Amino acid sequence: MELVHENPKEAAKFMEEAFGAVQVEKQWSGWLSDTFNIDCIHMMFGGVVYQILKPSEGLTSHLNVLKTEGPCIHNLSIQVNNAKKFREKLLSMGVKELHNWEKGIVSLPQG
Repeated sequence: MELVHENPKEAAKFMEEAFGAVQVEKQWSGWLSDTFNIDCIHMMFGGVVYQILKPSEGLTSHLNVLKTEGPCIHNLSIQVNNAKKFREKLLSMGVKELHNWEKGIVSLPQG
């Protein structure tokens, strides 16, 4: 689950104190921070990894959501076996593909 927040460290501290969340994927969040010039931290609890980030100007949709909605969920990612087969199933069920991640897959349900 990807969250946008003005202060990812404070959000992570809250998650740790309130839910017992632990920081995970330090190399991955470090790479994202360096690559996209963002503050980013990954916390996990309940088997879910929460990517908390303060977006930079380069992440327009993230920044717009933070500015208009405040701290909130930007998107959810799911892990599946055989992503291509899963994609085709979703498309056959009427899901509209907004972006292709190989070119980049990101799909959302219609309606």
